[in-house]
Amino acid sequence: MRFTQGNWFPKLACLIVAILLWLFIMNDQNPLVEKNYELPVAVENLDSSLVALGVPETVQVRLRMQRNTMLNLREGDLRAGVDLAETRPGVYENTSVMLYLPAGTEILSQSPQRFTLEVEPLVMRTLPVAVHLTGEAAEGRSAQIETITPEQVTISGPQSLVSQVVQLVATVQIAGRRDSFEAVPSVQARDAQNRPVTGLTIAPESVQVAVRAGTATLARELPLTVNVLGEPAAGRRIEEVRITPSRVQVQGQREELEGLRSWELAPVHVDGADRDVVQQVPVPIPDKGQATPQVVEVYVRIARE
Repeated sequence: MRFTQGNWFPKLACLIVAILLWLFIMNDQNPLVEKNYELPVAVENLDSSLVALGVPETVQVRLRMQRNTMLNLREGDLRAGVDLAETRPGVYENTSVMLYLPAGTEILSQSPQRFTLEVEPLVMRTLPVAVHLTGEAAEGRSAQIETITPEQVTISGPQSLVSQVVQLVATVQIAGRRDSFEAVPSVQARDAQNRPVTGLTIAPESVQVAVRAGTATLARELPLTVNVLGEPAAGRRIEEVRITPSRVQVQGQREELEGLRSWELAPVHVDGADRDVVQQVPVPIPDKGQATPQVVEVYVRIARE
């Protein structure tokens, strides 16, 4: 052939020089550059009945690529992920964080490269929401929870975390409040030691709470009174009425108790009685309040005339 039979060495030398010159020009016009990136780590192909723990949120990388490639990067050209296809519950040490990069990109450093993965079943629970009122209402005013909407909330997440939850709590501040109001507090999951349990999905994340304002409660100690109705048997009369104990501690709404001088029991009937009457009589309880004791003894002494 003419190429092999002729003066081929100068021609080969020219070809090599041309390639080197092209590489030099390309490198000068489109040099290699380095840059640091922080990439979010995506969990890929995990069964919907499972949840992955321990996956780093981001990975730090330093990459080298041609300048034109870097300038033309689009969203999704640099990605980090963990492929969990066909993964079952368990602990997987040295799990790799995979990088998806444009062709020709060189990885100079990556942190982390591996991590310990835990895969657990995804579970759900529905629990009632307890609303806690904090602070003190305005002087002479009280606050009570009227409604909670919804009354129950669903939590979901890794089995090990969901099992720690013993209550769902929403907190409403009532400091200085005089009137009824509504609040939308967020719901927090707490464990047996009343510590927050994080890493769960709470749906809905908040509840609507209606708080009803009223007058503050009042506690008083009052003497007991009782009406004796009816007439004893012929030739008999009422000689004495005694209540044991004779006083009661009542607590209730201020407007109900303020100004009272005594606390009246239900009437005791002695129609036709020819001997002493002894009855256990319940003590009336104030509206939304309490009374101590709750039962007293009424003794009516019947004597001969």
